Amino acid sequence: MTIAMPFLVMAMGNKPEAAALDGSEWTLAELDGRTVDAGRAPTLRFDAGRVGGSDGCNLIGGTYTPGAGQALRIPGQRMTSTMMACEPAVMAQAAAYVAALHATERYRLEAGRLLLVDRQGATRAVLRAAQTRLAGSAWKLAELNNGGTAVTSVPPGTEITAAFGEDGQLSGQAGCNRYSGAYTADATTGRFQAGPLRTTRMHCAEPAGRMEQEALYLRALERGTTYRRSGDGLEIRSGDGALQVRFIPSARNGGRD
Repeated sequence: MTIAMPFLVMAMGNKPEAAALDGSEWTLAELDGRTVDAGRAPTLRFDAGRVGGSDGCNLIGGTYTPGAGQALRIPGQRMTSTMMACEPAVMAQAAAYVAALHATERYRLEAGRLLLVDRQGATRAVLRAAQTRLAGSAWKLAELNNGGTAVTSVPPGTEITAAFGEDGQLSGQAGCNRYSGAYTADATTGRFQAGPLRTTRMHCAEPAGRMEQEALYLRALERGTTYRRSGDGLEIRSGDGALQVRFIPSARNGGRD
């Protein structure tokens, strides 16, 4: 389900062509002078006349066209947004992000960063070029779909991991057992598929619910059809858009890749 919300981006930069941003994807690093939590950082994507991404909670989308004076606009169009509810702090950041985008009148590209500047010359948002490739990255689980409509945090003392190999193999620790299987991930479209996943045969009685959590995790991975890297986080969603798993970087690659 989507709702319409007004949205306008006007941009001016050093390059004369609006196409300078076409095909690029960005992750929010600073918003109104404050550093953004990398795990739930909003994103912005420009691609063939369309603009979209995430506000950190919901997906947003619309169209853009180049205008006079090196401007990029979304005139007369209304951005769409999904209607997920997130914790208050995330919702507040999402609203501030949309407000910053709405206030933008020009942009600058500097050393892999996109700066959005308002009418008064203030830098409202700083975004860095997004890493979208999944192969070669390693993660640990932060949130898991409970098999229904809720997403829950991983209990203390439990570590669930995922490593996406360059060879198309996915492996990790499911909480009790090791698991492995094939995966595909398209960095251009965000399409994702994993499985069938195989595990070792250990049984872990403690903590209570550990085996049930393991089964939920493996099923959630196999339900995934899309993925999105946002800031230093990774989300995998099912075909209906429901979040299945959310990862944060593993210490295996120093906290980030």
